[in-house]
Amino acid sequence: MVILTPATKEEFNQVLSQYHLGKHISHRHMPNALANTVYLVKTTKGVYVLKIFEKTPASDIKGQLRIFLALRGKVPVPRTLKASGKELVTFKGKKVIIQEFVTGMHPKRANQSLARAMGETLARMDIYLQSGPKLSPWKETPFRSPKEMPKVGTLDLKEEYAKISRELKEVKRSRLRTGMIHADFRPDNLLVRKNKLVAILDFDDAHKDYFSYELAVTLVAIFIRSRSTDLAGFKTFMDAYQKIFPLNKDERKAILPFARHRVLGSIRYTLKQIKSHPDIAKSLKHFIMNQIRVYRRLDAASRTLLNEGSR
Repeated sequence: MVILTPATKEEFNQVLSQYHLGKHISHRHMPNALANTVYLVKTTKGVYVLKIFEKTPASDIKGQLRIFLALRGKVPVPRTLKASGKELVTFKGKKVIIQEFVTGMHPKRANQSLARAMGETLARMDIYLQSGPKLSPWKETPFRSPKEMPKVGTLDLKEEYAKISRELKEVKRSRLRTGMIHADFRPDNLLVRKNKLVAILDFDDAHKDYFSYELAVTLVAIFIRSRSTDLAGFKTFMDAYQKIFPLNKDERKAILPFARHRVLGSIRYTLKQIKSHPDIAKSLKHFIMNQIRVYRRLDAASRTLLNEGSR
C-alpha cells in the first residue's frame, strides 16, 4: 500500500523528542487508515500510535482533541499525549497527534453481551456530547443526493437515492435531535478485550448530525455485514441504547434511510480512494462489492426495520 507520508528513524525521533517519549526502536504502518497516515511506534519508553493528518484543517484536529479530553473517564477513549509547549506538532508540513496504545482486538462480530455494552456506551457518549460544551463548528449532513450518480455493479445510485428521498418524506425532520456524533462507530474503530469494549478510536468523521444517523452507521457496520444479518443483535443494541437515550418514533424511522445513505456514501468514498491508492485497487473494489451485498441485505431486512421503527 502507498504510504502517504513515509518517515525515517531520524524523523520519528525528531517528533518523539517533542513529547519526551524516548528513542525510536521500531515502527509499523497501519494500512486501514486510508485518508491519513498512522504508525504504531515502539520506543524506549513504550508503544504509541502516531497519526499524521494529511489534509485535515488544524481547527478540525483541535476539535477532535477537545472531544477526546471531554470524554476521558466517561467512555473508553485513548489518552492523547501533549507535546512540550505545543497543542499540535507539525511534521513535513502536516499536523501530528500521538496517543497511548490500547491493547485489544477489533470485534469480528458482537454477541449479545457486547451488543448491549456497545449500545450503552454509545448512548452515554451521545448524551454527554449533546449536553456538554460546544466542541466543534462542524455542521450536520444535509442528506442531499450527489450530482454524479453512476451505476455501481448492480446498484443504480440514482434510483437508490430516490428511494432514500421517499423514505425521508415519511419522517418529520424537525423531531430528529442533533448533536456531536462519532459517525464511524464500526469494528475498525473499536477495541475489545475479554468481551469488553476498551476503546473507541478515530474521531476523524465526528461532526454535528442526527443521532439516528449514528445508529444507522452502527447498523450497517456491525449488524448487517456482507455475509450475515444479525437483527437480534441490533435489537439488543437498540434496547440498551434506548434505556439510556430513548428515541422518538421519527428518530427510529429515520435509521433505515440513513443506513442506506451511509452505505451508498461508503461506496462513493471508496471509488475516490482507488485513485489515491491504485496499488490496493483490487481490495478496494472487493470492499465495494461487499458494500453492495450489505445494501442488498439491508433491503431484505427493511420490512423488519420499518416495523421496529414504527413501534
